[in-house]
Amino acid sequence: LHALSIKIYRAVQYIDRHHSSSDLSLEGVGDAVSLHPKYLSASFKEECGVGFHDYLIEIRIYRATQLLKDPRRIIKQVSSEVGLSPSIYRKEFLAKKRR
Repeated sequence: LHALSIKIYRAVQYIDRHHSSSDLSLEGVGDAVSLHPKYLSASFKEECGVGFHDYLIEIRIYRATQLLKDPRRIIKQVSSEVGLSPSIYRKEFLAKKRR
C-alpha cells in the first residue's frame, strides 16, 4: 500500500472498513474519496493490480474465512457480517474460474 496515491489508499481503507455493507459500490467509494467512479475504477486497477469488484470480493472472502474458524459462529451470521452469502461466493468463484 505504500506506493498507492493518497486517494486510492483512502479508497482501500474505506473498502476495508465498509466491506460488510451489502450496498457498497464503486459510486459510494468514489463519493467518499471524491473521485469519479470511472476514474476510481481505472486508477484502482492500475495501482492495486486488481479491479474494485475483485478486491471487494477478496476482502469479504478473507474476512469470512477468518470468522468461520470460530466454531461458535453460524454460517448465516458470517455471511451477513461480510456481505457475501455462500451462494454468491460460489457464483463469483465459478465466474472467475472461467476467465
